[in-house]
Amino acid sequence: MCKQPPAWRGRQTRRCYDRTMTRRINFLVVGTQRTGSSAIAEQIGLHPEITCGWESTNHVLPFRKLQVAAEIFGGDFHNLPAKEQAYLQTVHHSGKRAIGFRRLFRSSAKWLIRPEWAPALMVDRLEGHLRWLARNRPETRIIHVTRSDNLAWLRSMGLARATDRYVGQDYPEDSMVRWALPEAHRRVLTKHWVGARLATLSRSNPYINVSYEAFRADNVGEINRVIEFLGFEPVPGSAAAARIRPQSKAAHATQLENADAVARLLDELQIRFEPLYYPSGSCPGGSYPGRS
Repeated sequence: MCKQPPAWRGRQTRRCYDRTMTRRINFLVVGTQRTGSSAIAEQIGLHPEITCGWESTNHVLPFRKLQVAAEIFGGDFHNLPAKEQAYLQTVHHSGKRAIGFRRLFRSSAKWLIRPEWAPALMVDRLEGHLRWLARNRPETRIIHVTRSDNLAWLRSMGLARATDRYVGQDYPEDSMVRWALPEAHRRVLTKHWVGARLATLSRSNPYINVSYEAFRADNVGEINRVIEFLGFEPVPGSAAAARIRPQSKAAHATQLENADAVARLLDELQIRFEPLYYPSGSCPGGSYPGRS
């Protein structure tokens, strides 16, 4: 059963929310890579009333990303790769009351002067997505996934690139990576910039923050909180059906060759941990921070 909409300011926004209640609820899982968004999206999609796609617009040309996103929200998958088309056509049907997908933005180290001028973010259309969601899609619900521990994040990013193993694939136990300190610094700065920009959607859209660390500690509780945020009742056992299996259980030092040097750098620059823009406990289902 859907929650009642919050007391939003502005007659136009309220009309938009009411008008969409007869349609499917739309949502986006947003964040940067290597933050656990795949596992979170998978568990959201286990709910019988919700369809959750993959990184559906990742390989779509930049100028078409928003158009294809709107098509997906409407249940039109014809512009997606054949494999994802087949998947969505299998799991999606008229009984589903919510549909969404993941939209991740790159934490690139290649930029001049400021992270927001990274060419990768221009190709990803970070600012374009923010404007589109705030102005044209204020009813779209935002699930913002963040990962606080930047040392663990850098190790995961490095291992994924070195081994070409991503979702659901274990890293070899003898894998070892090393980060050049300037690149590690710039990637973390971009990660923080992207996270802060995505958090501004709390001022325009229904918004919830899910931290990777909280999800690892209690995946069932966190997914149930997201399901309630989307306006549905959690189904007992559905989130527990997907096991959380880290790709590596090794300590940082055993797979990140210069872990101590990277940790010292991050500590000196006071960027070892990313701030939680809205702490996990402050945003229960149906409650949208930033609104009054």
